Amino acid sequence: MIDKRWRWLWVVCCLPMLAGAADPVEQARSTVAETNQADAASQDRIDNLSAETRRMLDAYREAVTRTQQLQVYNRELEKVVTEQERRKQALQDRIDRVGDLREQVEPLMLRMIDGLERFVEADLPFSLAERRERVAGLREAAANPDLNVAERFRRVLEAYQAEAEYGRTMGTYRGEIELDDSPRLVEFLRVGRTMLFYLTPDDARAGYWDRESGAWQPLADRYRNPVREGIRVAKDVAAPQLIEVAVPAPSPPEPAALPEADSPAESPDTPAEPAADTEEGASNDSADWNTAPAREQPSGSAS
Repeated sequence: MIDKRWRWLWVVCCLPMLAGAADPVEQARSTVAETNQADAASQDRIDNLSAETRRMLDAYREAVTRTQQLQVYNRELEKVVTEQERRKQALQDRIDRVGDLREQVEPLMLRMIDGLERFVEADLPFSLAERRERVAGLREAAANPDLNVAERFRRVLEAYQAEAEYGRTMGTYRGEIELDDSPRLVEFLRVGRTMLFYLTPDDARAGYWDRESGAWQPLADRYRNPVREGIRVAKDVAAPQLIEVAVPAPSPPEPAALPEADSPAESPDTPAEPAADTEEGASNDSADWNTAPAREQPSGSAS
């Protein structure tokens, strides 16, 4: 009995000691847990700061790269602006000179129209109504205030181009001429600007325009077929081919005057040489003809 009492007494006495011994362990465990939590929170803050630092560094690098690109772009823009300013100044200088240019172009166009009119009247008399109407239209355009200088000058150039085109083509059209003091309907054949022929509808008569006399002259019968064939080619009825047409032979050039040479005085005893006969070999230039091939591309026209 006594031993049992001592045992319980010992247990009762040791319980407070055991309870006191358990408190530091719990405190240590609690401290460790709190320390771990603090370390975790610190690590989270460090991670967040590191991510923010990287983000800011990337933004800085991007800003630097963007700044460099903008600097290069600005330098190129400065070159563009400088070039645009130069062109702007050049255009302004041209605008300032427009008045002087107009004063120079207007007389030039009038001289070109006058020259074209004189050329038409002096040229072969083909399509005269059409060509004179073109010149009259140029004069009307020159006096039209609704047309600017560029448009009027363009029309003058087109008229010159149309006249130049006649020299590279063949053409045919119908018209009337005076034959035997009466008007006669004929078919004209223009071979470039070289020759102008006519052929009556019944193929009975053919002729050409003589530049020297300024009148129509008859052609020999043997030249009718080439003129007829040329009209067919110009009308696109026949295929383009080599056609021999009659062309007046050029007049021989006059001999140049020889310089007078000093000669010894003739003696009365020296017989005079007989004069050369200059009448032998004389020929009529107007009757001489050459046959020249015409290769111009046919281009028919109606009048």
